[in-house]
Amino acid sequence: DIDLAWHAHQCDPVNYRMYTVQVTKRFLDHDDTIGSGDLQKGYAHTFIGWSQMYHEPYSSILPDFKHWQSGYNLVSVLFPPRGIYRLWRWKKHVSSYKNAVMPYAV
Repeated sequence: DIDLAWHAHQCDPVNYRMYTVQVTKRFLDHDDTIGSGDLQKGYAHTFIGWSQMYHEPYSSILPDFKHWQSGYNLVSVLFPPRGIYRLWRWKKHVSSYKNAVMPYAV
């Protein structure tokens, strides 16, 4: 998956630094030391965003809805249409991949 490719790229730190500075105009530090909850929430948001942009799954590992919904529970209660919209987005971008055969996940 993408994270594995990113870590492989970092095995050559000189080229990794040159590439990230050239492409993004700054060094990208890929730090995996953040807390598990934040990491899982970020993963869920990345999965949905990638799916929306490229119409394909970000990874063969599906994120957990509770991590994607984390921080939005009060908004969903106060503004039910927003909660329904988030649930619809989740189903559209994650549920459709549950039964998909992904060759890289076999």
